[in-house]
Amino acid sequence: MFLRKLFNANGKGRWLILELLIVFIGVYLAFLFQNYGEQRKEARERERILEALKTELEFFRVKMPGRAVYSRNLYRDKKKLERDSQYYDFSDWRFLEPQYNYHVIEYAINHQNTSIIDFELFDRLQSLFTNIKRLEHAERLMMQMAQRYQLVTPSMPANDPLVMARKLDNYKNFQRFLVYLRDRAGDQVIVSRESTICLDLINEQLDPERKKQLEKELALGQLDKKDTWEEVLEQVQEIFPDFSEQEIREIY
Repeated sequence: MFLRKLFNANGKGRWLILELLIVFIGVYLAFLFQNYGEQRKEARERERILEALKTELEFFRVKMPGRAVYSRNLYRDKKKLERDSQYYDFSDWRFLEPQYNYHVIEYAINHQNTSIIDFELFDRLQSLFTNIKRLEHAERLMMQMAQRYQLVTPSMPANDPLVMARKLDNYKNFQRFLVYLRDRAGDQVIVSRESTICLDLINEQLDPERKKQLEKELALGQLDKKDTWEEVLEQVQEIFPDFSEQEIREIY
């Protein structure tokens, strides 16, 4: 019907309609190109964030289990002293901030575009972020207790009121120190578990070849030049179990 009206119109009207049609098509094409450009930009942004998240999260997944075991064993060992009403010199415990790198995690949970960070991933990252902050808080409290440690001069008499007061303060702070050390061990386990859950979601969204390349780079960063082939094989298979022996040999 539109074409019939177009051909039935007089010359001036026909050109006017043609001009309007050309303008409409031009505007529509410009809109399509702009929309395509925005989609490409959004896709690049999404890929960049997911790759950076993977690199950041792999640190927590790989490192935290071992650190949690160390914290838990240390707690059990020192708890025996506390049961016997004893303590040790814990004054050298210190944590220099920033302890952990989670800038990309924080950036991702503050991102407004849900097509880049969907709700499921946002929810898990938010939980992980909260537990990292809890871990930092536990370590900060451990350091506060360590800084309260008071030196007791061995040459001073044991029944000296000052010595007795210092020992009592040290013992009480040692008890608090152990509480925060236990919290630290628990938080380290949770951070490792939450990181693994987030990585499962991210790995599903990454290009398989790019994911493998990132993991090769991460594995390479874990190796020492002095490591033997057998040590490298065991270490990389522990970190990335889906790597074949040939892939590990290429990294080595």
